[in-house]
Amino acid sequence: MKVIRTFLIFVLLAGVVYAIYQTASNSQPVVNYANCKGNTGVEVKNCAPNFVLKTLDGQQVELYKTNGKPTVINFWASWCDPCKQEMPHLQKAYHQYKDKINFRMVNETSQDTLPNIKKFMKQYKYDFPILLDQENEDGQTIGTDHYQLIGIPTTFVIDSTGMITHKVVGEMSKEELQDILDDVLS
Repeated sequence: MKVIRTFLIFVLLAGVVYAIYQTASNSQPVVNYANCKGNTGVEVKNCAPNFVLKTLDGQQVELYKTNGKPTVINFWASWCDPCKQEMPHLQKAYHQYKDKINFRMVNETSQDTLPNIKKFMKQYKYDFPILLDQENEDGQTIGTDHYQLIGIPTTFVIDSTGMITHKVVGEMSKEELQDILDDVLS
């Protein structure tokens, strides 16, 4: 009986240690928007997974801190040709709608370099805020592991409650982006 009790205490302690380790090692938490009603996922009508990422200048940005505005999340890289094709449309939309829509331009930094990102931004005179999706200590990224990207560019549009309303895998045309933004603002 004493052996069984000792074994059960050992298993319980091991579980507690594992739970503390998992909580402490998760530097990029994934939770629902505060007001989103539904399951968290990466398809239309799912609640978007939350994330916290740093900008090029080191500030932390949390997805669900939206100030009541919808959000456009665009996953991209400086070497990606389709990303380069849609960037001028996103830049124009950012300037036109930045007071009404949050733009989260998430660079897949695990597949890019900071010098290339900065050169790209300067060369094309883009000034929207860039979030850096770097691998965490477990080798995970927001794009690959939480948003299940199968390619870039990939764009998610999220309403003010946290619900994904649009998902576009691949390059968006100027007209497609405009239709999506008109829809999310209506």
